[in-house]
Amino acid sequence: MKPLIILTISLVFLSSCATLHFSAEKKATVKDLSIDWTFSKSVDREYIPNIDSVMTVVIANYNSHSHSFKVHKKLATEPEGLTINFSRGKFTGDGEITASYLVSAIGLIAAPITMYSASNGQGIVFFWYFATDHIRLKTSLSPELAGNNGKTVVSFIETGATFSRKSARMDRMCNGVNNYVSSILKKLDGSTESE
Repeated sequence: MKPLIILTISLVFLSSCATLHFSAEKKATVKDLSIDWTFSKSVDREYIPNIDSVMTVVIANYNSHSHSFKVHKKLATEPEGLTINFSRGKFTGDGEITASYLVSAIGLIAAPITMYSASNGQGIVFFWYFATDHIRLKTSLSPELAGNNGKTVVSFIETGATFSRKSARMDRMCNGVNNYVSSILKKLDGSTESE
């Protein structure tokens, strides 16, 4: 199971090769960065309270260490800073988990035995379906902070759902969000120091 977790987390970082940077004019002047996170209607509602908690923890953890700037949740009246939109997210339901067990059992056990018997040992066909939980994030800096570097970085976090308890699956997804946002903040912090 550990290789699956490592693969999933590495996919998060590989899918986010594009990074955000402050504009050259803003590098040294950013002392307090607001973070705004939103959820589209395409995100399963189970994610919302969990990700809200994760974001609060990320902000507290980041601010508990010495960095070139502090972060806080964006207030309604202040300008944009770092924006994260959770644009699509699926948390697999019990029915799909059951379907993945059945399809995989048929595809990995019954289909090969049947094909082997029917072809007199000449062919084997097998298939499987393992359900996954996933979420898509669109991250950007405001045009004032990013300047010409302004772009939206799209990333995905995905973990296997078939062989795990619901709470363990949500924990893995939340850890992925935590690692991703912490990584973004670390890269932004590093970009302010590399003058």
